[in-house]
Amino acid sequence: PTPTPTPTPTPDTTGPTLDSITWTDVDDSETINEGDTLRFNFSEAMDTDTIIAANIDARLPTSPSHTYGELTATDLSWNTAKTRLTVTLGEDETIVGEETVNPASTVTDEAGNADATTAPGPAIPAPDTTGPTLDSITWTDVDDSDTINADDTLRFNFSEAMDTDTITAATIDARLPTSPSHTYGELTVADLSWNTAKTQLTVTLGAGETIVGGETVNPASTVTDEAGNADATTAPGPAIPEVEEEGFVLEWWHSLLIALGALIVIAGIILILVLPKKAPTPEVPEEGYEEEEF
Repeated sequence: PTPTPTPTPTPDTTGPTLDSITWTDVDDSETINEGDTLRFNFSEAMDTDTIIAANIDARLPTSPSHTYGELTATDLSWNTAKTRLTVTLGEDETIVGEETVNPASTVTDEAGNADATTAPGPAIPAPDTTGPTLDSITWTDVDDSDTINADDTLRFNFSEAMDTDTITAATIDARLPTSPSHTYGELTVADLSWNTAKTQLTVTLGAGETIVGGETVNPASTVTDEAGNADATTAPGPAIPEVEEEGFVLEWWHSLLIALGALIVIAGIILILVLPKKAPTPEVPEEGYEEEEF
């Protein structure tokens, strides 16, 4: 029998691309500095020899032009698939974030194809420098008393994940001050709780609280997000919901009385229209009075 010919593999002629860059803030300093890592994510397996410690500034140039610092071979590592390069920034690095990276044509994939990233290339993530804001406040009337009092809850809704340590039971009156100045009462750690995203703080009001509703809240600058940025809420800040005064409630028997009253009025009108009018009593003339003569 005639052997089946082996298909000729189609040669790889497509250039790789740098698709994204990830920054890991190793020291939690909220700034890019020595010891932090940048991960360069390529579209396919790369020739790892085309990017080394000695040429990385030239092979992965940034715009504006900055440096990855003084690096050694151990500061660069590739994953098994050779699609991700992790660089540990070295001494004297000048990366600040938002620089774009467009690899040089000398950076190639395993087939030798030159990099084909579209200029300007992906950007290095920038540290968060935007301050959080307190967007709204929600009141829950736990005891259905229609007044704000102890054991009711106030939920403070922030624009981003917060540093939860900047608002505590001991500091809340100063960190979330109200205008006019009132107090959230005597609180314990258990009276403050955050959601998983750290964007919502729920406060259970304590004994001695003086919140009445309508107060505005403008967080202190010591209230920060996870990146350490100070609160940027525009004064006077959102208001605690006002207690709505309960208006007149129409009960069922009110409706009954109104209906009965209407029936009485209608019946009266019918009686006036239907019953014959009584004829007027004729006037009887007075008889003259004559004096008798004796």
